[in-house]
Amino acid sequence: MLDFYKPDWLYESLPCLYIAAGGAAIVFMEHGLGRASGALLILAGVWIFIVRRISRASLVRPDKFRRLNRLR
Repeated sequence: MLDFYKPDWLYESLPCLYIAAGGAAIVFMEHGLGRASGALLILAGVWIFIVRRISRASLVRPDKFRRLNRLR
């Protein structure tokens, strides 16, 4: 069976790699589609940072996030 788990160092650095690759695509590509792809990579990296931060904070303080979910 295949093992799909990534090492911790790789898992933690993936959003940084996405943001760096997106920045490089925006800077070095002249075509609009390449720059749009770079922007999407940056957005994906930022989104992953945000989701991980919310998820990890909810593990530390679950009572705070239960109240936020009830407001929705």
